[in-house]
Amino acid sequence: MIEINIFKHKIWNGKSLSKAEVKKIVNECFIQTNSEIRNVFLNVSFIDSKLIRELNFKYRGKNNITNVLSFEDKFSNVKNNNKILFGDVALCYEQIKEEASQFNKQFKDRLYHMFVHGILHLFGYNHIKYKDRKEMEMLEEKILLKFKITDPYFYYL
Repeated sequence: MIEINIFKHKIWNGKSLSKAEVKKIVNECFIQTNSEIRNVFLNVSFIDSKLIRELNFKYRGKNNITNVLSFEDKFSNVKNNNKILFGDVALCYEQIKEEASQFNKQFKDRLYHMFVHGILHLFGYNHIKYKDRKEMEMLEEKILLKFKITDPYFYYL
């Protein structure tokens, strides 16, 4: 059973994912990664560019805005109602909105994509090496297709 905790900054004003959407996406990520759905909780924060820049600098040493940050629980000792922390995902409204426009995508499609991307990081996927990036992108495409979102990496520029 997955428990979801959501924080929403006012800048999102009705544009964030609902708890039901978050659960559906997370469940699909567990299924597509062939992972057993465990008794976990996930924190999802819909934040602004100021806060994501601060988090990016504090935890990654990068003083810039990014679309999504993921923090996996490396110690598996944080508990809430006997559920183990799966991780934290933070999504930046302004960056996702800008990228949606830049890549000619619907805002909601780009948001789904970045949330899936962040969740896959919690499963240990990364895009540092070419081979790993291709594997992660293919998995993102497979998951997003379940939500009728096609070609997340195809941009009409």
